[in-house]
Amino acid sequence: MTTTNLRSMRSAALVFDLDGILVDSVSQHVLAWHHALLESGIELSICEERYPQG
Repeated sequence: MTTTNLRSMRSAALVFDLDGILVDSVSQHVLAWHHALLESGIELSICEERYPQG
């Protein structure tokens, strides 16, 4: 296949990783919550935020 053919192909499926088996994204979630809480005036250390994560 040429590069042009690859670009014109459409995806037949999507993969959703809702439980973190394929990608461990807890760190990104912790940082997102950390920034959201700071914007609301709540200071919480990243260690305190990470602890409840299973």
